[in-house]
Amino acid sequence: MNHNMRRSAVAVAVAALSLAGTVGVVSATTPPTTEPMGSETMASQPMGTEMMGSAPVDSEQMDAEMAGPTGPLCAAVPVDGEGSAAGMADDPVGTAASNNPLLSTLVAAVTAADLGDTLNGEGPFTVFAPINSAFDKIDPPTLEGMLADTDALSGILTYHVLPEQLSAADLVAGGTFATTHGHDAALTVSMVGETLVINGGEAAVLCAEVSTANATVYLIDTVLTPPPDEEPVDTTEPAVETTEPVVETEPVVETTVPGTVTSEPDDGGQIEFAEGTSEASVEGTTSNQSFDSRFVQGEAGQLLEVSVASAEGNVTFDVFAPDGEVLADDQTSYSAPLPADGLYAIEVGTGANSADYTLNVAITG
Repeated sequence: MNHNMRRSAVAVAVAALSLAGTVGVVSATTPPTTEPMGSETMASQPMGTEMMGSAPVDSEQMDAEMAGPTGPLCAAVPVDGEGSAAGMADDPVGTAASNNPLLSTLVAAVTAADLGDTLNGEGPFTVFAPINSAFDKIDPPTLEGMLADTDALSGILTYHVLPEQLSAADLVAGGTFATTHGHDAALTVSMVGETLVINGGEAAVLCAEVSTANATVYLIDTVLTPPPDEEPVDTTEPAVETTEPVVETEPVVETTVPGTVTSEPDDGGQIEFAEGTSEASVEGTTSNQSFDSRFVQGEAGQLLEVSVASAEGNVTFDVFAPDGEVLADDQTSYSAPLPADGLYAIEVGTGANSADYTLNVAITG
């Protein structure tokens, strides 16, 4: 696995709006509608006078904000040009995303849902942007069907947008946020080690705080799934003929919900150890077009042991520290003490068209 390739796709193995329906749980049976996402949904909030007060500036916070994007995938963002962090800062988020090669599938979905002008609007927004490899986890026919269903597609995309511009510290402090999806479709943000995670681990942030002219963008490894809309229940009392003996009838209650498709349990994500053990084995499939992103929580001084096996051969992995440092590159086995507390990324890839593999991970000490 070429290190440069790894950096250009490091976590490109998990998220660009599972627009097709297999990202966690996605409904693909809602009939399409041509009604665009309303401006009311994504209306910007006026800046309060409290924001413009004369409170003293926290120098540590200012330094953090000036540090720029952070996370293991930030190394894969172009160094210069319109798709770089500096270039994206000059454009509204819809245009900025179209210039970043990590987000080309997401941009195609936004275009299909006719949301480009909305995202290029006044804002401000916070956008959780799934990278290209997330779409690779979706079954191709399902993805095609989702891209063709503008109503379902818009629902998924708008679930990735908050109608306010928030820093990583704001997200952790707030915890739960309403999205532009509406229908009480909130999402949660928390910190696991040094990594921001969405909805308790449904997705991980691989590059945080990428600024655009009207938004703050967080590149994530998995497409988020909006919670299903609750079906209305008919509470009307059934009509009863009073001239005849009363016959009790049950009111008709609609019990059907939109069809769902659930992703395979081993399709990337955080590795969990069974209670009382420190070893785990996970199986997956990778290709020369994408990497599988796996994550494991560790503490400084613990021994991390990783190995990968594949009948097809030519499957290797990279290991990234919480600060993005490359600990292992293009390896089939690795054993070393962890340098710090936090969430470590293990990226599995192959030079073959497709290969099944077994990844063995152990943390001791």
